[in-house]
Amino acid sequence: MLNVLQFDLMVPSSYDFVKLFCHRLKVTSRTKNLSDYLCELTLLHGDVYLSRPPSKIAAASVALARYAVEVIEFIIHCQLLPTYMIYG
Repeated sequence: MLNVLQFDLMVPSSYDFVKLFCHRLKVTSRTKNLSDYLCELTLLHGDVYLSRPPSKIAAASVALARYAVEVIEFIIHCQLLPTYMIYG
């Protein structure tokens, strides 16, 4: 089997999982870019995050990016409504 693949094997990285999750969830490009950025931030603290599976790092970055982007877009959308006002 390795001869057929010409020994062209790789271990999936967190970036590969981010691409997969973003494609399956059909997120916006803004959310995908933020997911990529959050995933890259984990590389700065490799001693902490390299013990975690890449799929979990990717899932967490996509979840956080979706929450951040969708909440911001929701607030902007609500501010356009005449009955909605943000206090603070």
